Formats: sequence, C-alpha cells, structure tokens
Amino acid sequence: MAIKELIQQFEFVMLQEYWLFNFEQNFLEYIGDVEYIVTSVDDDSSILPTQPPRAMVAIVWKKGTPLRVVKVNEGSNLPIVKIITPNLETLLISAYMPSSGSSIQSQ
Repeated sequence: MAIKELIQQFEFVMLQEYWLFNFEQNFLEYIGDVEYIVTSVDDDSSILPTQPPRAMVAIVWKKGTPLRVVKVNEGSNLPIVKIITPNLETLLISAYMPSSGSSIQSQ
C-alpha cells in the first residue's frame, strides 16, 4: 500500500528506512495535505550522494487533524510528537534500531 493511501486511512504514518536528504524533505508534501517531522541522512554531517546513507525515520500526519499535534524535538535524530486530547497527552516516537542481522542466542 502506498504512503498516500495509508495517510488517507490513518491519522499518523511512521516512515522507516528512507533516504531523503535535507533538500528533499519537501517531497513528503507530494503525499497530500500533510505535516511531518523527519530526520534526514545528512542532518549530522555532510554526506555525498555517492556515500551509503544511513536509514532515517519520519512521522507524517494529516494536516487539519482534530487532534492537537506538537513537534517536540524538531531537528533531532529521534522525531517525537506530542498528541494532545482533552483527557490525555501521548508521545509518538519514531526510532530506527538497526541490527546486524545475526540471531540472538539465549541461554
């Protein structure tokens, strides 16, 4: 299912393992009428397009959602938004935790 279709069905969509550079972040606007908080592969350092990028994450939500959404730490490697309703505040955190692909042995 494409991201555009997901955002039509759900208020929030979490993106993982994408490779947008800072200057490409506005591509997320092509999804539709959305807001977002994102990390980019070149946030911490300058990476040349010829270098293998690090996978990054984003939180995307419908613009005009009836929920109050506050970006908590924009510009961080860990996108966090606070969703505020009359009775509850919820943190939505998008984290990428890569593994080496090896199995974990338990004793």
